[in-house]
Amino acid sequence: SPERVPTSVTGLRQADNRRAWMEPLWRSAYLISTNAAQSAWETSSTVLPGSILWGNPKRPYLRYNAGRTRSSNNDAIESSALGRLRLLFEENLEDIVLGPGDVLIVNNYRLCHARRSFRPRFDGTDRWLMRLVAYRDPSVVAALIHDVGYPTLGADQFS
Repeated sequence: SPERVPTSVTGLRQADNRRAWMEPLWRSAYLISTNAAQSAWETSSTVLPGSILWGNPKRPYLRYNAGRTRSSNNDAIESSALGRLRLLFEENLEDIVLGPGDVLIVNNYRLCHARRSFRPRFDGTDRWLMRLVAYRDPSVVAALIHDVGYPTLGADQFS
């Protein structure tokens, strides 16, 4: 990125996990849709209510999309917790500028990530990003990626 457009990352810090207002985020009461770029993967059967936080309370996993997460039943307490989480993520936000040859690996179960906006020139020098998606069990997404248009590896190719 000649413009040095940063990638932003945020998540929970260890001290954040003890906040009482986070309790509703553990409920299976949130709809979390995929990014617009992955909308082909999304169907009414894949967007089911789930929790934002799960796993070990001392170091929870998270599932969150800043623009596409909402309370499934518009509950005021759940919506308030979601709003506070958004503010906390803004507070914890860090920008990382990648240079040629740099690699940033993000565990989507621990961090949220985005790119800052920029004005593209469309001259071949704009920010260029290679994306790699890795799953422990490729069969989890096999049915979702049949029409994506890029090569994928199946479980049988790992033996």
